Amino acid sequence: MSCAHSVHAYRWLHRLRRTLAAGTGRAAGFARGWHRACFLPLLVLVWIGPAVAVSPARSALAAAPAGCPAPAPGADLRACRFAGADLRGADLSGSDLRGVDFQDADLSGADLTAVLADRANFSGANLRQAVLRGRFERASFRRADLTGVDGRGGMFYRADFASAVLHRADLRRANLLQAGLERASLQFARLQEANLSAVEGARADFAGADLSRAFMTGSNFAQARFQGAVLQQVNLTRAFLDQVMLVDSDLRGAYFYETSLIGARASGADLREAVLLRPRVWDADFAGARGLPRWLSDGLSEGRYNPESISQAVRAGLRDLRGADLRRANLRGVDLSGADLAYADLTGADLRDTSLRGASLVLAVVREARLEGTVLESTNLAGADLTGARFDALYRKESQYWASVGTPEWVAAPGDGAPAADKPGDPDGVRAARPAPPPHIRESAAQERY
Repeated sequence: MSCAHSVHAYRWLHRLRRTLAAGTGRAAGFARGWHRACFLPLLVLVWIGPAVAVSPARSALAAAPAGCPAPAPGADLRACRFAGADLRGADLSGSDLRGVDFQDADLSGADLTAVLADRANFSGANLRQAVLRGRFERASFRRADLTGVDGRGGMFYRADFASAVLHRADLRRANLLQAGLERASLQFARLQEANLSAVEGARADFAGADLSRAFMTGSNFAQARFQGAVLQQVNLTRAFLDQVMLVDSDLRGAYFYETSLIGARASGADLREAVLLRPRVWDADFAGARGLPRWLSDGLSEGRYNPESISQAVRAGLRDLRGADLRRANLRGVDLSGADLAYADLTGADLRDTSLRGASLVLAVVREARLEGTVLESTNLAGADLTGARFDALYRKESQYWASVGTPEWVAAPGDGAPAADKPGDPDGVRAARPAPPPHIRESAAQERY
């Protein structure tokens, strides 16, 4: 008979025990040996086991100092110490945990709903799948594992999550004001409408996370990773995103005001309806970015935009300016070489000394614009409305030169301040492909300027 069968014959074993006590001879000795091998271990499990298997609550109580009650809903555990305790699945809802030490404790699956845990220490703790819908102001979660936690609406003011793991954490509408997220990993976390203002999040990893409508004003996310993240309608006013990774991120409707994007990498990002006002984008890479940022229509037409920022953006790869509203915009001296300004409205814009070399102004409205000194080499003006636009001698001399060598009739030669031709544009695309005029033409025009 095996030990498994002995479990189902517990009463019979008792009778066998009494028989063995009175038995003699070789058979009895064999039976006693079998009894010791099978029956006695069973007795250890049945009679002694409950005393050895201590519950998590009893284990935590044993680690607590004298005077601390057992962890339970609504318990007052202030200043108690549960470092390294086994509190898996513990119900601590409504408890007062202010100043409690949970360092390296196992709180996986624990319920911390509506707790007061200000300045509590969860460093290195296991909080996987725990519920943290309470107040954790200035609490420490350094190096803690918070994978899959439910922190919806939680208060984490100035909490420290440095190097913590928050994969797939649910922190919707959580308040993380001035929290520390340095080197924290929040891959695929849900942070919709969360308050991430004034956060220190350098080198944090938000890959695949959803931060739609989050507030990230004044935060430092230098060298952070937002690859593939959803950042729709986020507020990044005066945020530091230097050398940040925004490749393939969704930035539709995002608001960047005086945001530092120096060295940022945003190739393939979706910037449709994004607002970029006075950003710093030196050495940034927006090559292949999709959509038309609204920063043109919201800032430039009012004349308050820094022209150098546009030049930086174009150099960084933000060349898709199709349909932009640039009426009366001050773009004097801006380098817009290679920009796509098709269908853009440049009515009354100041484009003096601006470089439009290789740019496309197909069907653009350039009525009454100032174009004195503008570089128009290889510019595509097919169908553009240049009514009332003013050019300088350079444009007149260039036009006269190309007229003498067979330039199409659509290129007019207006005098300084004179309106452009009645039929502007380049219907056949000739101007876009033609080379620059010879140097002697440009030198002669330069002498006549002003």
